Parts: sequence; structure tokens; C-alpha cells
Amino acid sequence: MKVEQPPQDDGAFDMTPMIDIVFLLIAFFMTVASMVSDESVEIDLPFSDQSIVPELAKNRQYLTVTSSGDVYLGAKKMQSPTDIIPTLLDKNSRIKGFEVFLRGDMATEHRHIRQVMDAIAQAGVFKVIFANRKG
Repeated sequence: MKVEQPPQDDGAFDMTPMIDIVFLLIAFFMTVASMVSDESVEIDLPFSDQSIVPELAKNRQYLTVTSSGDVYLGAKKMQSPTDIIPTLLDKNSRIKGFEVFLRGDMATEHRHIRQVMDAIAQAGVFKVIFANRKG
């Protein structure tokens, strides 16, 4: 009488699920890293006793003005403040409730901030949030 033997397992560990998880983690961290880099320009924000932390919003464009007057649209340096107008016009026409989050260095001269605010107004964006730290 022939007795059927169970198949012999060689004891190898199946790596497929682990590889799938690693690829998902890589994709997740790449996505998050690209979102974080939009606000990566380092500046020294001014202090305010009356500061309020705004809600996080998807429909917000970050603009940064450094102490030397350089303007950044997200993390991309612009040649002049007027270079932000086409991007803001496009986003303002496509996104309902579009707003600008304006970050200015503590040592930035007001004329640089005014030039950026003029460009924002020319793009038809009238909701501007000014960044500061609670002091």
C-alpha cells in the first residue's frame, strides 16, 4: 500500500509580501517628502502676541520673502516678485477658496513685502495669511 507523503517544504521564507511593503513605504515617504519641501526655505519669522495658527489647507500657496528680498514660490526662487503672477492667476482661477500664506523674514524691508503683495493683488488673490511666531 502506497502512502501519500506531504510535499516537502524546503523551509524558505517567502519574501514577496515584505518586498511589497517596502515598496509601499518608499512610495509613501517620497510623496510626503515632496509635499514638505514646498515650505523648506528657512527664514526667521517675526514675533506677535496676537498670532493665531490657521487651519491646514490644501488650497494654499506658500510665498517666502527672505531678508535680502528674494522671493520664493514654494521652494522655487523667482527672478522678480512679478514672476509669481502667472502661477497665482492660474491657481486662483482653478481652486475655489485659494489663499496665499506669506512668510517674510524678520529683517525683510517692507518694500520687498509690498512688491510681493502688489503682485498677489494683480493676480486677483485677496486672501493672504501672514506667517509669524507667537512671542
